[in-house]
Amino acid sequence: MVKQKVEDMEAKKDVQGLIQALNDDNPMVRRAAVLALGNLGDSKAIVPLLDALENVTWKLTAKHGAEVATALGDIGDSRAVEPLIRAIETADFDFFREEAIKALGKICDLRAFEPLIKALNHEKSPTRNYAAGALGMLGDKRAVEPLLDYMKSAEKFDRIKAVWALAGINDKRIPEILQSFINDAEISLAARNALEACKLSTVRQAQEALKKKGYFDGEISGQLDHETNLAIIAFQRAHHLPIHGALNSDTRKKLGI
Repeated sequence: MVKQKVEDMEAKKDVQGLIQALNDDNPMVRRAAVLALGNLGDSKAIVPLLDALENVTWKLTAKHGAEVATALGDIGDSRAVEPLIRAIETADFDFFREEAIKALGKICDLRAFEPLIKALNHEKSPTRNYAAGALGMLGDKRAVEPLLDYMKSAEKFDRIKAVWALAGINDKRIPEILQSFINDAEISLAARNALEACKLSTVRQAQEALKKKGYFDGEISGQLDHETNLAIIAFQRAHHLPIHGALNSDTRKKLGI
């Protein structure tokens, strides 16, 4: 099979054909099939992708493993949570572990909380950075203190990531915390934007828009609870926006608020 054939199957949304291509002898075809399945987002691909993640006879390289993790996150099926947790705990290659962390954030399942807290203390800075972002997507208030501790020694870009992570957490302390960062020149702009994104009125408008579009079935509370985070991520996934769970300007524009 040639790579062009895989592209044709993606265009036709031939999920079964792409699943079969995961076992092709050509590694380029296998890689293309993984990426195509992630792009299509069909949950029928979950089991074959999980087999690819864990089956060493698939001749999985670290890069292929990272691409499979990305596809699993793009699909967003909770069946991938435990295998992805094992991946971040055992991966020998940084980019494999980091893609698994990002995927866990996109799936937004609270089983990932403790492994992500552990990753927030990893020796590698990119791993810590991705863990901070994923914790923000989970929205669990237990992450507030670990994220604040992380910010004390983090570099500028990592502190900005943590600011946005805090903005995704449903905790009444968050507006005051973000307000306290506005006089910090290094992260002031991020703090202002994040504060706007988590305002009661902004979240309420987002919930109303998400409900009208069929992504949210909860109470219009103005609170960034877990159900709202899941709805934001589902909306971003469906509209091919970067999946991060934040109500940034691009997401608000797409929602029409």
